Amino acid sequence: MRHEPMFPRADYPRILRRSVALSRVWRVLRSDSATLAPAPRLIPSESLTRYLVFWPTVGPAVPADRIATLPKPPRHNPPYPMTPSPPSHCRFALPLLVLAVAAPESSAQIAIATSYTQNFDSLGTALPSGWGVWTSSTATGNGTAFTWSTAQVANNGGFTTGSAFRNLPGASQTWSEGLKTGTDRALGWRGDSAAARDGSLTFTLNDSNGYNFNQLSFNAFTPNSSGLTATFDFQYQIGTTGAFTPFSPSISYTTVSTAGSPPLTVTTISLTALDLAVLNNRSSPITFRFNHTGTSGTDWNTLAVDNFSYAASAVPEPSTYAAIFGATALAAAAWRRRR
Repeated sequence: MRHEPMFPRADYPRILRRSVALSRVWRVLRSDSATLAPAPRLIPSESLTRYLVFWPTVGPAVPADRIATLPKPPRHNPPYPMTPSPPSHCRFALPLLVLAVAAPESSAQIAIATSYTQNFDSLGTALPSGWGVWTSSTATGNGTAFTWSTAQVANNGGFTTGSAFRNLPGASQTWSEGLKTGTDRALGWRGDSAAARDGSLTFTLNDSNGYNFNQLSFNAFTPNSSGLTATFDFQYQIGTTGAFTPFSPSISYTTVSTAGSPPLTVTTISLTALDLAVLNNRSSPITFRFNHTGTSGTDWNTLAVDNFSYAASAVPEPSTYAAIFGATALAAAAWRRRR
């Protein structure tokens, strides 16, 4: 069988000249008179010739008289003794750094989930995660954090500086003006000072990234039997700056004005998916706020909030839409073939 040459015959002289020149370079590198330190594990000259024949695009050879001016390659074995590194006193620095980065930061925010319910029955232990109580709130900020007291307070309990926000009997109670015990609890707010009047109740999520809200609801009621009416707006804020915004249509609750028999009337306030659509799939914190609309007077009736809940659903990934579209297209194609 006749073998075709790998390269045109006209290239053979040029290939041979390059092979000879490269072989001379190798001999210079091996000689003792060369000033260039020998590089380890160099390719033998016959191998270089072989590689050159099969790779005719190698550049021009370096003349032997220029070899000494080339930069010296680093030696694998340095001529000086290696000194051991001093013992490290920071062998645990990296693990400690990892732990510091991985340690969760205490925050008043919580992660969104497909469902959430807060009945406030643990107020005797602490304020629930994600919830905040504040005085001197503004249109754009929460104000001053209020120091929460776990003590149970009676329905008709008067105002004291340390109990503007309080642990009250819940929405399922059988009302009496002096009742303060019971396992069902509610988050209460009674103002008798300008700072407390201008305060707020908040609930904050880290974000709503990847979720759409389906609904939100809570109970609001007036537990005390004396005082003035007060109106509270339910607002939201996206991010940590900017004004709190009322929902559209607006959501509000007005406390009962005078004595009743009993005065406890529980109102369930609900928001639909359409009401909450502005909050869907957000990458910034989302804060819900109960805000007192009054700007004068201090002796107003207590607001109590209980059984706060929401439901959300995960936003389908783009691949899910692609799969649905693909399945629909296949079904349509199969239907057309049958016709």
